[in-house]
Amino acid sequence: MRRVGIITMPPNDVPGAASYIPMSVINWFRDAGIQVVPISYRLRPRDVPAVLQHVNGLFLQGGPSYVKSYMRLVSHFLKAARAANAAGDHFPVWGTCHGFQLILKEFGAPWPLTSVDSMVWSAPLHLREAGRMYIPAGAEATVEFSHQHAITTAQFNSVNSLKDSFRILATAVDRRGQEYIAAIEHKTQPIYGLQFHPELTSGWSPAFFKAELEKSTHQGVLPKGAVIKSATRTRCSSEWAPYHSDLRPPTCLRFRRTLKGIRSRSRSRSTKKRRRGSSD
Repeated sequence: MRRVGIITMPPNDVPGAASYIPMSVINWFRDAGIQVVPISYRLRPRDVPAVLQHVNGLFLQGGPSYVKSYMRLVSHFLKAARAANAAGDHFPVWGTCHGFQLILKEFGAPWPLTSVDSMVWSAPLHLREAGRMYIPAGAEATVEFSHQHAITTAQFNSVNSLKDSFRILATAVDRRGQEYIAAIEHKTQPIYGLQFHPELTSGWSPAFFKAELEKSTHQGVLPKGAVIKSATRTRCSSEWAPYHSDLRPPTCLRFRRTLKGIRSRSRSRSTKKRRRGSSD
């Protein structure tokens, strides 16, 4: 079974909350016969190469906030993935919504991106050109968006590192008629991005990405600090409430804040004090 790594999304400024992956994403991959490997957003950068060798590809999920520690880890993975592909080691990356935007950022997109009115928004795709990515028939009808920022075609074309690296497959418009890029793929590497949520859109499946994962030969063992052994199925109400107040929060798989092999700094300091005979 092919393995896809997904970095857990950190809490949205909620003290003590645990990171998560929406069940819609997990089930979308599982139903296609793909094993999901959760990767803690607190992973040490030095462990990125070992984790990369354990999974056959990386999926950058959507999310409601831009936490710096998460963004830094994504950047480490994208740099490693680009280097691997450049060396002939096939390693696919697929980013959706928030993940798509971080791919753009890694390749030099102006940050922050343009503000748009596309939260909880269904709109058709306007196909620009055919690529390797499979876009199902009927995609021009409607897909599911939920985002507040996007990159316009003009912004994209103003950055040489973007227009030289990617082809634009599709665009869309927000409620105000503002056009933005909805789908891209790298011209030479297996890196793909969608501004919308395929896991929430009828007719979309990860079969194309599964075929990309099958080209990877990675079989490495996860480093000790990357092992996640427990999770709780619950609602992601605290993270999504500010953005989806009119909707029922999505069901998520929530992971403990302090994971096996990864200690928070505050906990490490208190442990050292106790070892020195502190009475606290």
